Amino acid sequence: MTRSGEKMSSTPIAILAGGRSQRFGAEDKVEALLHGMRLIDHLVARLARQSVTLIISGAQDYGTGLPCLPDHAGPLRGPAAGLYALAKHFENQNAFFTVATDMPFIPHDYTARMLARGPTCLAQTSNQLHPTCGLWSPEKILRRMSARTETKSPSLHQLAEMCDFSPCNFEDERAFMNINTAADLADATKIMQTRAMAHHG
Repeated sequence: MTRSGEKMSSTPIAILAGGRSQRFGAEDKVEALLHGMRLIDHLVARLARQSVTLIISGAQDYGTGLPCLPDHAGPLRGPAAGLYALAKHFENQNAFFTVATDMPFIPHDYTARMLARGPTCLAQTSNQLHPTCGLWSPEKILRRMSARTETKSPSLHQLAEMCDFSPCNFEDERAFMNINTAADLADATKIMQTRAMAHHG
């Protein structure tokens, strides 16, 4: 069952889980508990109502049962290696989404609004871009990356610029909140509790 604004899309969504959580301490932040659920489970629950295909861009599925796609084994490093692997994996698709694994408040209409803005776009709140949350063209990524002469791997923002992206504006400033520290997790818990009280009030 979908909520208001949600639309089920055939465009796949990749959950970016390859980054390190150095600011979060010894615990993998993906498995940190927020209001009784792991961060990864919050995200999967929201995204499963927006796309028929979910995949984890990373080495493990964290018990979700979702398919995993490791980074591209080549000279690319960091997020670019993961995005290139996704572009190769989805090269027969028109597009795919990406979402960071530490964003439990991703909008319920994320895919619908991004598809309406596409074909290549990044989520934006106020004047802040969120490069991990994008709609990407596999064909354009593969073509632009093959034409590169630089040896340094591009950031996601740089890669989006190479693909002529447009920003997709979202009004809710907390929609793309990153959980990078224990303090962020505490703030997110307060937000979740406030929303739960409002829902039952």
